[in-house]
Amino acid sequence: MTYQKLDLTTDESINEGKRLPQTLFKTLHLLKRYNAKATFFIVGHIAEKYPDLIKKIQSDGHHIGSHSHSHRLIYNMSRTDFLNDLKQSINALSAATQKEIDSFRAPAWSYSSQQTEWFWEILNVCGIQYDSSIFPFKNQLYGEMNAERHIHKRGFNITEIPPSTMRYCNVNIPFSGGFYLRSMPYRLIKHGVKTIHRSGHPAVIYIHPYEMFEKLRKISGQKYIDYFIHHYNIHTTIYKMKRLLTDFKFCSIENFFNQELN
Repeated sequence: MTYQKLDLTTDESINEGKRLPQTLFKTLHLLKRYNAKATFFIVGHIAEKYPDLIKKIQSDGHHIGSHSHSHRLIYNMSRTDFLNDLKQSINALSAATQKEIDSFRAPAWSYSSQQTEWFWEILNVCGIQYDSSIFPFKNQLYGEMNAERHIHKRGFNITEIPPSTMRYCNVNIPFSGGFYLRSMPYRLIKHGVKTIHRSGHPAVIYIHPYEMFEKLRKISGQKYIDYFIHHYNIHTTIYKMKRLLTDFKFCSIENFFNQELN
């Protein structure tokens, strides 16, 4: 079983204005075409601004989780700031969906075992049962190289769902979303998913709706490295997603665990 999760981030230059509805409807159309369901991690202030879009995601049968309210990096926040931000996000999403919010994904995978030791307690206080905030690959912005690669339990019995990586020469290799998915040849992505399945685990694939645009113009003042990360090979996203949706079955976090319980 493979499931997919999608993020709606708050990058003003990418998601605001006309682009967010365009990319979102393109994403929803693609998922419907292949009878796939996903978990959408949504920023709270986006839910406040576009409640009808959130209702559309829900009406299409997808699962909605929190991606914070202000899209601030967790390791740059205090315990109180994070608690207030998460509560605000959950309130906004609950108002739009009329459902309890049980899942969370930190902006930019910004959980840190060294700096956010209060993370799991706050998720528990806010009713979060499923988290996807730990990337088992380390770079200058995020990640924990020695983190568990597959679904596992963390503090307060919260289920952690990391994005999928391949293991090569005792090193975790990311391939399952964003820049990594756009950079990798599809044959390696497919190999990664099949290898994870053979080990008895589901693969976790993620994309951002803005990646559904085949071209994005450079933003005034944007650093070259940021432009490169957001734009590189973006024209391959739809092709690779169509291949993945053809070759594998996708479901949301909610559906996956409901099936496990049944």
